[in-house]
Amino acid sequence: MSIFNDIGPDDRPFVQRIRAAIRRFWDKTAHSLWSWIKLRFWALFDNFDLKYVARLFIWSVWKNIQIFVRSYLSHFIAILLAVLVLIRESPEFIEIIHDYTTFIWYWHGFIISVTLATILAAIWELRGNKISTTQQERRFVLGVRNLLIELEKFKATVKISQNNEDRQAELKALTETFIEIASGAICGKKHVDVGVLMYADIDGVAHLSLYGATPGAHYKEGFCMPLQTLADDQKGPAYMSFTTGHIAHMPNKADKFGYVFEEIKGEKYRFRDHIEGWFPVDAEYEDYRSVLSVPVSSYVDAKKRDVFGVLSFTTSFRDPFIQRDYIMALSLANLLGQAIVALNEQKDTRR
Repeated sequence: MSIFNDIGPDDRPFVQRIRAAIRRFWDKTAHSLWSWIKLRFWALFDNFDLKYVARLFIWSVWKNIQIFVRSYLSHFIAILLAVLVLIRESPEFIEIIHDYTTFIWYWHGFIISVTLATILAAIWELRGNKISTTQQERRFVLGVRNLLIELEKFKATVKISQNNEDRQAELKALTETFIEIASGAICGKKHVDVGVLMYADIDGVAHLSLYGATPGAHYKEGFCMPLQTLADDQKGPAYMSFTTGHIAHMPNKADKFGYVFEEIKGEKYRFRDHIEGWFPVDAEYEDYRSVLSVPVSSYVDAKKRDVFGVLSFTTSFRDPFIQRDYIMALSLANLLGQAIVALNEQKDTRR
């Protein structure tokens, strides 16, 4: 149905002919385009309640603002401050330039040079090829390097060991080293606890069982979570990460609401599902605010992965995890998955 009224014969005034042309454009082109956009847009909501999509959108906007401020705000403030100094002092600079023989000219010339250099340095830092790295990046690179060395040693030991108990002891020792490195590599300067939950068949019932954790972390010794008997409101990040094989992020545990993301490529992720539950434990073991869980897995072919457990990161800070932490967490979890593959006991440890 057209949004314009009928206009009349062809000899109408010029303005009316313009309106008729717009109407024909709407009927033939724009209306069809708008219908297609609405169809594609609302298709996004076919499988999700609108309130979940709205929460995801608001959280995504806030997270991007948070990342932008932490990454670039200081550069833009430096550029703005330098430009404002040049604008405010420009009359005096112009006057001094005419009297370039005085000592004051050299001093103000130095100030002008430093101000301009501040602008160029900030722009270079934003757009140029950075040589410096953050403390987190250095810790992660060094940690991965150490883990690769330990993984090589572990594979060599497992290859010559015929005793299953010795092999399990080697995996336990490697996991302890892995947890120590992973705890320091995630989330910059904020303290993060790490827990490794492994698949276990207990009396014929599938569980996620605590295999190792950061000393002093908020994990109950002997913790086990049944996978087949959980109510919907008990399916938290660890459960969702294990069953989907994707990233599960709960920004604020008090809300008991989070998101499941699938890794696409690089730092791109696709929203796959929402989390609206939490597995209850004693209050003394829930003294943290944010949770990030990623699957411990390994590819068995080009498309299929075996999931052995979950690598869980918890912190008392609210929502500090960003896309960079997703990448680091997945990389660390994949290394642990390679160690489990080296044991050649997949039928006992994988789901």
